[in-house]
Amino acid sequence: MSHIRPLPDHDLDAFVAIVARAYPGIELHTPAAREQFKERARQQSRDDPAIRLYGLYRDDRLLGGMRLFDFDLNLFGQTMPAGGVGLVATDLFHKKMHVARDLLRFFLRHYRERRTPLALLYPFRPDFYKQMGFGYGAKLNRYRFRPRDLPLVRRGAAAGLVLVGGDHVRALGPADAAALLDCYTRVFGRTHGMIARTRPHFERVLASGENVVAGVEHDGHLAGYLIGMFKPARPGQFMPNDFVIDELLYESPAALGELLSFLHTQADQIETIHYATQDDGVSHWLRDPRDGSGGFANLSHDSNTQALGLMYRVIDVPGIFRVLESRDWGGQTCRLKVTISDSFLPENAGSTIVAFEAGRARVADDESFDVELRLDVAEFSSLLVGAVRFETLQRYGLATLSDDAWAPVARRIFASDVVPQCVTYF
Repeated sequence: MSHIRPLPDHDLDAFVAIVARAYPGIELHTPAAREQFKERARQQSRDDPAIRLYGLYRDDRLLGGMRLFDFDLNLFGQTMPAGGVGLVATDLFHKKMHVARDLLRFFLRHYRERRTPLALLYPFRPDFYKQMGFGYGAKLNRYRFRPRDLPLVRRGAAAGLVLVGGDHVRALGPADAAALLDCYTRVFGRTHGMIARTRPHFERVLASGENVVAGVEHDGHLAGYLIGMFKPARPGQFMPNDFVIDELLYESPAALGELLSFLHTQADQIETIHYATQDDGVSHWLRDPRDGSGGFANLSHDSNTQALGLMYRVIDVPGIFRVLESRDWGGQTCRLKVTISDSFLPENAGSTIVAFEAGRARVADDESFDVELRLDVAEFSSLLVGAVRFETLQRYGLATLSDDAWAPVARRIFASDVVPQCVTYF
């Protein structure tokens, strides 16, 4: 029988050994690397009590572990609690013994018991977590472009023809952690899918010697910033360099224009810029949107590649509708019976009657309904966060209605103008 509990400090060595074998790419092969990893884990726990390590024990032996995160998430403008999990690791010699299954089930129930209706993770294998009821989030677009293909914006004559991206863009350092957090928090407040952050996150970013951090200031406050790093354009060569954008946030088109102009001016040092984002409109920035891969046929050109990243899971169906009671569900009026299948977390399966009145949702106490919607929890989770359209699920037979005449209403209820945007990795 498995026992899962917070990982004590004296078991950190055993856990790091498990992680080293589970994730060889982290390169925890030397005592120095493992000691550094342990100290980072301790510091993270000290800086942020919302992050905790858990271990799974059988017969008092540590066989695996994970890191849990208490998040605040912006979901359609409503800040709500969400649970995250990362660093799920199983001992190399105890695979196929349901260690990961027990860890994940504990994770889901841990947050469900705390009235946290949504869970999220980055999958090491999407199919593995899809079987556990996690649904796909928005696709990540990876763009590759040359600096000279970015706009170089200049102010009009009334503004003195000052180069945008010149005077207002500056390097950010340790003293700017609070300003970075303030800028991020403002963007978080208006961006569906974002996860709230704390000041220590930005202190760590600014302390890293690898990062280039640039910010643009408007009216005395930080209005946008970019974080990135250089990497060799070709292995083993000193020059030229590529630049990888880790994060690019802005509060206005003007702030974005200045940051893009700043990158444009780096054409003498940067061969290619790499940028991964859920924003599928980045091609519209570019003079030439081709990414250079050249693999597409049929008179079309490669502009970006796509990948599946963040996955979401509803773990309390009535709870998620209660949290989103202030959301406008398309202005619709309907009594919808939502019937969820959930084999991995059976207590989450079953039916919920949601009464929509002029777009506002209320979990009903009585059993009357107009139409029933049936689907698996994975597809429901993707639908709920706006990562997939209702009509897509219905067309593929992944969501069914008891009466298809209600399909236009269901489509409007779950319609979303935006996909969830997230720049936080965990």
